[in-house]
Amino acid sequence: MSLGVGDAVCILISGDGKQWGRKIQPLLITQPDFDEVYYGQYISFYMKRIFFLDDSGPPFGHMVLALGGYLGGFDGNFLWNRIGAEYSSNVPVWSLRLLPALAGALSVPMAYQIVLELHFSHCAAMGAALLMLIGKTWAPACSCCHPGRN
Repeated sequence: MSLGVGDAVCILISGDGKQWGRKIQPLLITQPDFDEVYYGQYISFYMKRIFFLDDSGPPFGHMVLALGGYLGGFDGNFLWNRIGAEYSSNVPVWSLRLLPALAGALSVPMAYQIVLELHFSHCAAMGAALLMLIGKTWAPACSCCHPGRN
């Protein structure tokens, strides 16, 4: 099955617009939230060539995040010890947040295409994409994830 032009435009606009708007706007925020503190520790270890396995899952995800730091010139010298601490000037916030933003934005059209490949209707595929979009749009909006926000 092929993706119709109207369907593709609708998914790309809604998926990319919401995801990029949600991920790029917080680039102005100079304080790490919980996830950034948690995964930032792994990124710093990988940037210092300290590799390990832990209970949080396979290391590939940590390595992909470290790739964003590597491409942005991050040297791993930042103490990820407190939520809401100010980033220092050697932390390339934009490059650390780019790969997760890209993955989140692409997950909406990917959900649409996967449901189509499973031979469900376009309506079911749009429903799956809409559920992905709503889930990704509402989850980080709570104030518990972002200290100082209302």
